[in-house]
Amino acid sequence: MSTIPKTWSPSAIATELGMDRRKLGLILGRVEPIKQSGNRKEYLLVDVIDKLKKETGQVVNLEEARRRKLQAEAELTEIESAKAKGEAIAIDDVEHLMTNIITTAKSKLLSIPTKLSPLLSAETDQKVIKEYLVDNINEALEELAKYDIQLNDNSETEITENNIQEPQQVQTTTAINNK
Repeated sequence: MSTIPKTWSPSAIATELGMDRRKLGLILGRVEPIKQSGNRKEYLLVDVIDKLKKETGQVVNLEEARRRKLQAEAELTEIESAKAKGEAIAIDDVEHLMTNIITTAKSKLLSIPTKLSPLLSAETDQKVIKEYLVDNINEALEELAKYDIQLNDNSETEITENNIQEPQQVQTTTAINNK
């Protein structure tokens, strides 16, 4: 009892062998399709592997290709799972988050001279000037510490002002999942 060999589409072959579709297309142009209906062609995997072996000198190990494919799929699943658990976020989200934090910090710090210049213009005591500066810088830093980093359902970052007063809690809420 013989079995009928399975036919493969170019897309399925590229996926199975882990090859670039364009590179495979060059090889398939020199392989006779087993089935053709319109533009759709199907090939025997054995014929494609034989042609690859003859033209590139490389032996395609199907088991190795399948193992790489399964490994890549497992890695993608792990990444998606980590994102769902909030253990990982996209680089774009981190860049957006950092841009927001830096922009907020910049505006808070740049507002200090405007806020203090009228008060300090008549002041001659360096100790008093230093106190004003230190107090206003600390005030700006405390405001920044109250910002809470949140990931919404679309994995986009949001920075909101949080009314947490305890410094230890502020540090844990602003940390980005350091587990």
